Amino acid sequence: MQEKPKTDRPASSSQEATALAAALAAQPLVVDDVPLPIAPDATEVEAVYLPLAEHIRRLARERRILVGISGLPGSGKTITALLLTRLLELMGECPAFVGLDGFHLPNAVLRTRSFVDEEGRVHTLDRQKGWPDTFDALRFKRMLAELRQATAPISFPAYSRVLHDPVEGAIVVRPEQRIVIAEGNFLFYEKGDWAGLSDLFDLRVFVDTPMATCVENLRARHTRGGRDPADVEFHMRVVDLANMPRILPTRARAHVVIVKSDTRRAVALQWQAPRD
Repeated sequence: MQEKPKTDRPASSSQEATALAAALAAQPLVVDDVPLPIAPDATEVEAVYLPLAEHIRRLARERRILVGISGLPGSGKTITALLLTRLLELMGECPAFVGLDGFHLPNAVLRTRSFVDEEGRVHTLDRQKGWPDTFDALRFKRMLAELRQATAPISFPAYSRVLHDPVEGAIVVRPEQRIVIAEGNFLFYEKGDWAGLSDLFDLRVFVDTPMATCVENLRARHTRGGRDPADVEFHMRVVDLANMPRILPTRARAHVVIVKSDTRRAVALQWQAPRD
């Protein structure tokens, strides 16, 4: 169980939070190859991101640690993970970032498999991309486990929103990077090939965003990605909304919950005793 960090913070932390917020705002985040002017204000940094970053730094004093960030589809997990990564860099750390999406099975593989929808129609499995069985969960677990004792660089795949496929070797985690932040929907999922994955993380973080906001964000994201309206609704019904009941219970496995009012604004940091 993670020990809850002390909440009594010196006055200097407000000054540090102000400086860090300004530094975050000076350079936009790049999400899916698109620069986004997203940065928390000083109050948000002091209340949420700075305490979490300080806790991660303490955990990583003597060894490499793995931090898992999960949440519902459309909850802002990637934004949260990238903000935390950037903040740790500003604090003098050299974190690595890896995403579960890089472990999607290639489209060439998914198109050799099929599923039947609720109306009895047969589709190739690439139309269901995002379900648990469209990832190589065993490989993801194996590579995270290797990171613990790695003394040489390890290459990870990353997902391309241009190719809509994973790209091998796109990320390299170096031995000196003692903090590895992983992000994805199923990091704390424990069924089938995913069993035991959550145990690999030294710290488990769940991003809790209102479901209605997640749905709105997903619809906008799929539309920006070039899907036509019918395909947007199909993907949301068959993949995104179907995944939510799988992912929401994994909130209980987190050590800490970041409560968000929307994908860009964190309002609270809640520590909890994780449950199986």
